[in-house]
Amino acid sequence: MDQMEVDLTAEEDAADQRRRWEAVWQTRLEMLLEALDARGRAAAAAQLAEVVAAARSVGGAVQASPGGVAAGGDVRVAAENGSVAGAVVQVEGGVHLAGPFPSEGRGQG
Repeated sequence: MDQMEVDLTAEEDAADQRRRWEAVWQTRLEMLLEALDARGRAAAAAQLAEVVAAARSVGGAVQASPGGVAAGGDVRVAAENGSVAGAVVQVEGGVHLAGPFPSEGRGQG
């Protein structure tokens, strides 16, 4: 488990490491289930279903790499009044917005 954590939190090859560990755990679970009798498989399957359901319902379980955005639900980013908006914005060289903007001069004071 410690090595899996190290591999999955490393910034390089994260996608490859995730695929590797998914395969490792799939194999381990298949071997476990094959070693059980029918009653044991049913009990293990029920427990695995509980684990999956709990993992899906845990708030804050979503993660993003540095500079990224993660959300457990919908994200809405909107720009208004000639502004720029973004969940993550990295600008090299600056931003120039030219008017007129649709809301200029209306109700601003």
